[in-house]
Amino acid sequence: MTRPSSGLRARARSKRLAPLVLATLVAIGGIAAWRTEHAAPSSPQEKDTPKAPANQVILPQDASQLAFLKLEAVSLAPLPASDPMNARLALAEDRTARIFPPLAGRILALKAAPGDTVIPGSPLAILDAPDFGQAIADLRKAQADASLKKKSLARAQTLFAGEALARRDLEAAQADARAADAEADRARLRLANLAPPGSRIEGQRLILRAPLGGIVVDRQANPGTEVRPDATTPLFILSDLRHLWLNIDLPEQAATLAKPEATVNFAVEAF
Repeated sequence: MTRPSSGLRARARSKRLAPLVLATLVAIGGIAAWRTEHAAPSSPQEKDTPKAPANQVILPQDASQLAFLKLEAVSLAPLPASDPMNARLALAEDRTARIFPPLAGRILALKAAPGDTVIPGSPLAILDAPDFGQAIADLRKAQADASLKKKSLARAQTLFAGEALARRDLEAAQADARAADAEADRARLRLANLAPPGSRIEGQRLILRAPLGGIVVDRQANPGTEVRPDATTPLFILSDLRHLWLNIDLPEQAATLAKPEATVNFAVEAF
């Protein structure tokens, strides 16, 4: 008798709760419908504004941010093969001349200044060099001695032909003439080393000339300065600045990057 009475009570309770659950569901549906009907309509501007993707930004044509933007076309460029390295621009040594005086002397006049463009043979400076005057005197003395020995040889040949001179004396005259010619040639070459052939010689004034064309990069000379050939600093430095060397501090681990005809991109801080 106990079990049937419990089942009757459970069915009676369910019948009483069913109307309450139904009323609750109807109320929730009514509230949702009311919110949908009274919700604020979206503005036309929001509907017309396109939405940009997550990785893009779209600005209107009258946006103030456009004044701060700089637009450039995208171009392809090779990626750097390594991190930036220290480098220095240097003169091309195969196109550079460092001018030292060949003799000791004193500067009388300067004919070129830093920044001047010179051609081969252009005068750079005029020196008063006593040793240059000595070289001129040696050449003239050797030429005079060679001329005298040639005359002596000619007389010896005439006497030998008339059987008035021994062969030994003729051979001695021939040897003296050859020695005099050799000394004259030595003096001539010495003077040609100091003054190019065809240049005008005025006393013991020595003219320093440019051995190659280029620009006067540096000048360490002033009028009246005493100069010596064993000085450590050149008087002039000439170079063809159309060709320069790029000295790169290449680390050991990047040595494999240095290959013939490889392209190197560099930037100079001064420009």
